[in-house]
Amino acid sequence: MGFCSNIFAQTDYWWWGNNSGNWNNSGNWNTVPNNSNLGNIKINNSSYTTMNNDINNLNVHAVYFLSGSPARTIDGNSISFFDFGGNDPIIKNETANVQTINFDILGDPNNSLLLAAHSGILYLKKSIIMDHLFGLIQIMPKR
Repeated sequence: MGFCSNIFAQTDYWWWGNNSGNWNNSGNWNTVPNNSNLGNIKINNSSYTTMNNDINNLNVHAVYFLSGSPARTIDGNSISFFDFGGNDPIIKNETANVQTINFDILGDPNNSLLLAAHSGILYLKKSIIMDHLFGLIQIMPKR
């Protein structure tokens, strides 16, 4: 019998940006992110390149700027990042564009936070707060 540590699926929150740049708007997502699920924020379109995280106490596993995303800026409330099934949380830019994060990042107290700018630039303008000895920041180089 094999053992699988990642048997539970995470929720993927896909940014549509149909109504505004505000995150707490049901018309902008397939499902509005909330603080009860550790899901993945996925952004891959050109709708509202200036965004505002107006969700309080948001907890996520990852934020992905996927290949279809132009340069954008996200302002607003802090986001807490947590591991999921032993996988370190990550902020990843898979575009050739600059992605600007202008909110505080609260890292997982027991795991690393991965920052990956594989094709473009990931510009962090606020604090990264790691609350534990094991909370390390790992920067992944461009590929």
